[in-house]
Amino acid sequence: MKNLVYLFILSVQFLHAQNFITSEQFTACSLPGQWTLKTDQGAFGFSIIKSSLLQFDPSCSIVYTQTVQNDNTAKKFSIKTKEFDVFAYDQYTFSYGLKFTKTNANSSLKLFAVINGTSTLIQTYTADVVAPNKGIFVTQNHVINASINTRKIQFVFEYGAS
Repeated sequence: MKNLVYLFILSVQFLHAQNFITSEQFTACSLPGQWTLKTDQGAFGFSIIKSSLLQFDPSCSIVYTQTVQNDNTAKKFSIKTKEFDVFAYDQYTFSYGLKFTKTNANSSLKLFAVINGTSTLIQTYTADVVAPNKGIFVTQNHVINASINTRKIQFVFEYGAS
């Protein structure tokens, strides 16, 4: 049995008064322009693949799979979105689909918002995030507070295990 972290950004959306800024479906199974994958520690990292984990929809997803089940070495890697130009609003909504299965007791997935270059922790996942039927992503919605002076927003997902 494989241990895995399964992360899928279903839709990246910023909303305010029905203003839609962007969406990313990973339909080309490649990293969108100006997005980055980075491995800081360990031999594993995220990749974008056509996944067969969802039998009803084998679409492209951002996935982390730990193929060596007993590898408990420290790991830290991340995926960063590009910087999005935003408007003079004080709130944005970031929505995505997630399936997260912990690989060990000390693993977590963190979401940061980087607003005008300053990073803020938005969410830390330390427990499994799995839908009841185990095949569907769980929609996550986060309201991001900003100021009317906000010009750029970027998001960073960081996985770590020790």
